[in-house]
Amino acid sequence: MAETISLEILAHAKVSVIDRDPLKRLQAHLDGYDTPSRDEAMASADLIVTVTGGGEVLSAKDLPLFKNNVILANAGHFPTEINNAAITGSSDIVSTDVFSDGIASLTLKDGRTIHIIAEGHMFNLAGARPLGNSIESMDLGFALQARCLEAVALRRVDASSCVVPVPRDIDERVANAYLDLCYGPTQ
Repeated sequence: MAETISLEILAHAKVSVIDRDPLKRLQAHLDGYDTPSRDEAMASADLIVTVTGGGEVLSAKDLPLFKNNVILANAGHFPTEINNAAITGSSDIVSTDVFSDGIASLTLKDGRTIHIIAEGHMFNLAGARPLGNSIESMDLGFALQARCLEAVALRRVDASSCVVPVPRDIDERVANAYLDLCYGPTQ
């Protein structure tokens, strides 16, 4: 799995993209994002959001890099991107405050504080008020799945098309159907 860490400050954000894949880093750079080294990005970040779907993107070994009051949040697919157990169990942590809103604040021996959202679980699916995916994104995903299954059942695709990517005509049909529901049929 590729490792991508998105770092941002919410208002007038300076966003850095970190990825092991040099082509993805170049694409991010050409799209206007900063692409510093992983360590440099983490040391300057106020908010680190993991979005990789991979495991142990952030762990106790990263504690020396984190800026004071950094917020760690996971928006990736699995709760293993932030190794919460390793970070909270590190001997560098001297105290932990857990708040009812799903935020844990960890104080390190050197006085820095690190905040972890939802114990490293996907923060839109965990915490005090989990919202999950929007109904619109779920509708689009299910519509894509249904159209793909239809293409397989009608033998319009062979086995090589049964993984990814979704055939463009199906993507377009789902997109048009959704937009037609929102705005009415296009002419």
